[in-house]
Amino acid sequence: MSLWDVLVEATIDSIHVFSIEKEIRLNVTSPWEGKKRYQIIAKGVDDFSLNGMRVLNIVDRAIFFDASNDQSVETAHCLFFMMKGRDPQSDDLNSAGFLQKLDLVRTGKLVLFELEAVYGAACILLAESVVLEPLDAARLHT
Repeated sequence: MSLWDVLVEATIDSIHVFSIEKEIRLNVTSPWEGKKRYQIIAKGVDDFSLNGMRVLNIVDRAIFFDASNDQSVETAHCLFFMMKGRDPQSDDLNSAGFLQKLDLVRTGKLVLFELEAVYGAACILLAESVVLEPLDAARLHT
């Protein structure tokens, strides 16, 4: 079991955007391990997309895209959707700006991460790093 598997069926409780620091923090509650709370921290955020936010937001899974041969099509489609808010047409994937971002993912300079939703918010992040940390009670109140 991956550390990220605790996010299956987790709820997204809050999203904090720090534009000057280029950082995004998502607080989530896992239904496992006694409803433990976690924080997804994205640093060096280049771009992100959030859609479908509701009062209740349930995660299906966390996906890291790496643009390898196995994931090249999925990575390109996810990246394009994040950038443009729609699925790509065949000629959309040839623009210089898109290819530059895709190359940054392919070389590992940026991480493409998606929280896929069962219900509610879906979040796609393009950042230098994305980590998952336990969120202890002391940090919740400060």
